[in-house]
Amino acid sequence: MGSAFKEASIEPTDARIREALGSSADVWAQAVALFEDASASVSWRYYRDGGWLARASRGKTTVAWLAVEEDLLKIAFYFAQRHREVLTDSEAIPHELQERIAVEPMMGKVLPVSIEVRDSTDLARVASVLAIKLSAK
Repeated sequence: MGSAFKEASIEPTDARIREALGSSADVWAQAVALFEDASASVSWRYYRDGGWLARASRGKTTVAWLAVEEDLLKIAFYFAQRHREVLTDSEAIPHELQERIAVEPMMGKVLPVSIEVRDSTDLARVASVLAIKLSAK
């Protein structure tokens, strides 16, 4: 996942996040609220190989990764292979996302599910995948 925040010295403040997201600025607060409503906290950390990334976690468990790009918020979930069928069979997940998940190549031992969020309607996809992630064992 890329990030608009590549420099270690330039931390992603609310003002910088809004500036980077531009017309999509409102989705940041909405996405954070979605994770917080699911008892997941969102915190920023700098990674030398990816820049600043936000980690949504419940306790010690990572739920998702969030990256602010120019005019876009990317949210990535990672699942075990055994969850592919649950994701593709879920009525809560939009058909086009199910089709993408069905053919998504494994990344090592995990199945990446990445969602681009440009407006609040895209957050419905995030919420449906989040619900499955939180119930996955």
